[in-house]
Amino acid sequence: MLSIRPALKNSLALACLAAFSATYFVHFPIPGFASKSIALCELGLTAAAALGAGCWIFSSLKLHGTPFEKMVIALALGWGALSSLMVALGVVGGWTAAIVRTALAVLFLVGLPQIRALMKEVREESSHAPLEFWPCLGLAFAIGLGFVLAWAPITYYDSLVYHYSLPALYLQSHHWVGAPHFIYSAFPQTVEMLWTLGLLVGGDAVSNLI
Repeated sequence: MLSIRPALKNSLALACLAAFSATYFVHFPIPGFASKSIALCELGLTAAAALGAGCWIFSSLKLHGTPFEKMVIALALGWGALSSLMVALGVVGGWTAAIVRTALAVLFLVGLPQIRALMKEVREESSHAPLEFWPCLGLAFAIGLGFVLAWAPITYYDSLVYHYSLPALYLQSHHWVGAPHFIYSAFPQTVEMLWTLGLLVGGDAVSNLI
């Protein structure tokens, strides 16, 4: 093999990455912007419901922390609560879009006063203690990259074999069903419930964004 100078090799690698990135943007995130806007709204409402439920749990447990810590912990608790809710709905045959959207609306309205109080605390904290630049930049880069990749077609092995196939099977029956041909169906993870939730709320794009 011919030896290539490192500078030239790096330039070729960057050129290939740039070409792949440009092709990806042209084919996936940009086309169908209106439908993607709807998916973003559906994601926002679902995340708000999770935050509302999480704030209520955070207060009920009498936990303490800075406003930013509270927001992160409450959001994590909220997603866990939504997973548990989906498990319960699967038992009673409640995996329908109408039931799930109604439950999300109720959770959001119940937690709305605490969400407002939390946002006020976050604004006050930001005015007194500005965020560190580099950690915020790294976090923004990671979130931005995940956001861009969320619009890609589903190609990963785990997603094709069970992350989406099992929820699709659940949604056909609206309740828990056995799938002997799927070894993964013997231990449905709570994150599978979030995939199921996303499919019910708005489709695979919402699940990817979650």
